[in-house]
Amino acid sequence: MRILFYFILVLFLAFSSCSNSSPVQQEKYYFDLISYFNTQVDELNNLNPDVHKSITKNGEMEEKTISDIDWQQELMAFVQADINKPAWKSLYEVDTTVVSNGLVIKYAASDEKLTTRSLEVSISNENEISRIEINTQPDKKIYFANTNMVYVPGKNYSIQTEQNLVLFDKDNFNVKATIIQ
Repeated sequence: MRILFYFILVLFLAFSSCSNSSPVQQEKYYFDLISYFNTQVDELNNLNPDVHKSITKNGEMEEKTISDIDWQQELMAFVQADINKPAWKSLYEVDTTVVSNGLVIKYAASDEKLTTRSLEVSISNENEISRIEINTQPDKKIYFANTNMVYVPGKNYSIQTEQNLVLFDKDNFNVKATIIQ
């Protein structure tokens, strides 16, 4: 009897531990920045282009051309602006506008506590993403930061940040990058 009990127990544990190991896909309510930029990272890794960057901090500029870029790291700021969190399902207003060269979808935060304040996706008449523009403003008490990011696939991207820490001077950062094909 004991052997039968252990046999059944082992079978139960063996079958109960078998599960579908595929990850559960989170429902997407808005434009999927993460998937889009993961695809961009793959494409840029395959192309392996150089990038001409100009970096400005408080008016002082440095320019350089860079090879062998870690695209995952390079585009991380765009990915971090993702607005597809289940808790934010109804916290962005969506406005779609038809323009002469395609479509513009604007997502605007209806809650000032959300870091990503706006996301604008331009889609060409050929149904290709032609531009992504993002504005972020973290809701912090000790500092103010406003970041504007623009990504034009295969061409360029820019990140402009104005930061003001309490009791410190204001800092302005500007990164402009041109992808050299």
